[in-house]
Amino acid sequence: ALVQALPRVNLDALGQRDRWTLEGRALLDLGRPAEAIVPLERALALARASDPAAPHSGSGASSKASILSDVQSGSRMGEWLGLSAIESLGRAYVESRDPLQAAILFEWIHAPTLSRADCGAKILSLSRSSSCGYVTWMVGADSTLAIHIAPTGEIEALGVEADRRGIQRGVHRLRDALQQALPGSDDGEWEALSLELCTALLPMSARRLLGEARAGSGATLALSPHGALERLPFEALVLEVGGPPIGVTTALTVLTSLPNEQNAAARLKGQAADWIALGAPLTERYDDLPGARRELLSIGRIQPRWEAATGQLMTRRALESALQSGRPLHLATHVATLEGARTGHAASKGIASMGFVVAGDDIVSAREVLVLAPRLPLAILTACGSAEGITVDGLSVRGMAQIMLSSGTRAAIVTLWPIQDLAGERASVRMHAALLGGASPAEAARRAREFLWLLGNSPSEWAAYRLLE
Repeated sequence: ALVQALPRVNLDALGQRDRWTLEGRALLDLGRPAEAIVPLERALALARASDPAAPHSGSGASSKASILSDVQSGSRMGEWLGLSAIESLGRAYVESRDPLQAAILFEWIHAPTLSRADCGAKILSLSRSSSCGYVTWMVGADSTLAIHIAPTGEIEALGVEADRRGIQRGVHRLRDALQQALPGSDDGEWEALSLELCTALLPMSARRLLGEARAGSGATLALSPHGALERLPFEALVLEVGGPPIGVTTALTVLTSLPNEQNAAARLKGQAADWIALGAPLTERYDDLPGARRELLSIGRIQPRWEAATGQLMTRRALESALQSGRPLHLATHVATLEGARTGHAASKGIASMGFVVAGDDIVSAREVLVLAPRLPLAILTACGSAEGITVDGLSVRGMAQIMLSSGTRAAIVTLWPIQDLAGERASVRMHAALLGGASPAEAARRAREFLWLLGNSPSEWAAYRLLE
């Protein structure tokens, strides 16, 4: 009755949006989810219509302008999402026994050029092509919703009694525990946290399929986390204490958004791939990277088509040329902030203030990478913490890898945090050996994790590698 008493006229777009949101959430709390959908959908439509920086559905075409718009922050859409209305609308669909629409909704918000119908088709395709299916999440201000779609089309939704801050704390604790664990130690803190998060965040149907997976069996899983969950080391989650991590048994693909085939580069061609490798630039301000030089030399011994440049040859021009070459790229350099650095363009609001270090203490910034719009079949970014970035409106992480993917790069193998040189060299050689043998990038990353895990390396080393698409 209080919500119905709110005025319906003489409100600006923001006021109307908030009014419909309040009505929808009130109906949902009253146990009337089907009725809640209409006002929540109206609020969403108003948010999108009134926000020039919000994603818009369309024909699927992409442009530098739409990509640039997608990474702007401070939008009304983001503020509205911060109120958890998207999570409420998803919950309304789930409680109305239509969880597929909730999954479509979650991905549509992150897909700037796709219609809902396109999102639905892509979600079902991803679930059918992955042996363990597809999982997506929406983290709200008050609670979290997880949805698993099995290869058979069966769908299970899981309500998680954890808000955004609770999720952030759990992610932070697990990352800290993994990075502090010593090789071969009996410290079970990371394993206990991993099991707790796995049980809380993955629906039972997903855990059941993952439990049937074995290393080398070809098991795959597509994950579409958003916001706080993008920093979660899914690769380290375990189904039981003492059991292998799911990142060892299963080739995980972590999606930054649903793939846009019209804009994406062609897939990697395995043995026919013509690689460019850049790393260990000659600088005064940044630490030398002898491990990166060894890494590139070791890979060059097994890759038949391998063009490498290090030291003073790893220049701005060399990196810019590689980013526009359309060839797979292996990049082993620092990712640095722009503070005090000499760059051609200043960082913009909503674009990470970071870049790739090249020779002469120069930095190729995130904005410059965005303008270059690299469309590569695969980028292996072994820089320290190359998966990191800034969170835009609580929607997603935007860093160097994510900007490359939004420009059309097919996939990127990244690291969640810094790792030791020897482990990095071993992992990189293992990945390239797998790619030469015809493995997918996701399987190559899994084999690198498995290799380090079997060697007894610390969790901070084997859990660091991730395949992003």
